[in-house]
Amino acid sequence: MYLPAPPDEVWPFLVNHGEFARWYAFGGAQIEPIPDGRVELRWDEHGIFHGQVREVIPDERFSFLLALEPDVEPMQSNATLVSFKLRSYGEDGALLTIRQSGYEQLDENLGSPRELADQDRESWEAGLDLLVDCVTSPGRTES
Repeated sequence: MYLPAPPDEVWPFLVNHGEFARWYAFGGAQIEPIPDGRVELRWDEHGIFHGQVREVIPDERFSFLLALEPDVEPMQSNATLVSFKLRSYGEDGALLTIRQSGYEQLDENLGSPRELADQDRESWEAGLDLLVDCVTSPGRTES
């Protein structure tokens, strides 16, 4: 997805808890953007989803395991890998790719891998519309 801001201005919206909550985890977020750092994404109607940071390359890549059920620690059988990739585009824009993978290794009690992936895709698509608004708003970041 094209964003009308350079990668260094988009980056805080991916790794800073206050910025992330503006476009995705509306109940709040806690993110430690270091390898093995903790991730907590909250929604009042869904609960707290726990994760663990896997990769951090400032202004380029950020990934974390994310449990698909609230209030459980992420592990291979209950979590997917969320990956953000940023790159410059044009004079002052960025291309953001979001990929969520690992559905095929989930415990079958969580549901159909296809249905889970479709639900997550819809959620990210809705969030991306808000992210565009965030990166184009005056003052952009709150921190």
